[in-house]
Amino acid sequence: MNNADCGSGGRISRSLLLSFLIFVAAGCTTRIGDFSIVSTGTPQYAGMTEACIKHRVVGSDGRLWFLFIPFAFHPTLEDAVDDCMDKGNGDYIERARFYTKSWSFLLFSYDGYSVIGDVGNSKSAPGQTF
Repeated sequence: MNNADCGSGGRISRSLLLSFLIFVAAGCTTRIGDFSIVSTGTPQYAGMTEACIKHRVVGSDGRLWFLFIPFAFHPTLEDAVDDCMDKGNGDYIERARFYTKSWSFLLFSYDGYSVIGDVGNSKSAPGQTF
């Protein structure tokens, strides 16, 4: 038996293992929609023209699963929007893009929502951007 033949078995088993891991690890992100302006509260509409804006803020809400058992309540778009506004210290989101995301690996999985947008604070001092 040739030594070169012995090394190929390890290479094949690593390739099979890698293929198996890629097969059992799956994920997906889907764009739900785009909105000009979003808020879960009542912003000061008169103050929006001079509002303090923070760009490209990301907010999310999701939950982890083990088999069929969830570790949190069902994720909602409202909680994702609230998280985004909290991170941006604002009361509305301009140019909001909504996504749903999920992944699974062996016995664990995750599903949730994310929001990306420019967060404005209509109650802030005029003319400030950060």
